[in-house]
Amino acid sequence: IEEFVQEGNYDSDYYISNQLLPAVERIMQELGYSIEDLKQGGKQTRLLGF
Repeated sequence: IEEFVQEGNYDSDYYISNQLLPAVERIMQELGYSIEDLKQGGKQTRLLGF
């Protein structure tokens, strides 16, 4: 597949929305996150913040 994808020659938004999010949606819902939560992002909690 490497020969078909050149650096910077892909649509990351398409890949995230159509490949990644559907694959992790059920797992993340069990952890209390929605797809919208994942799309919005946010600030990551530091390890010492727990």
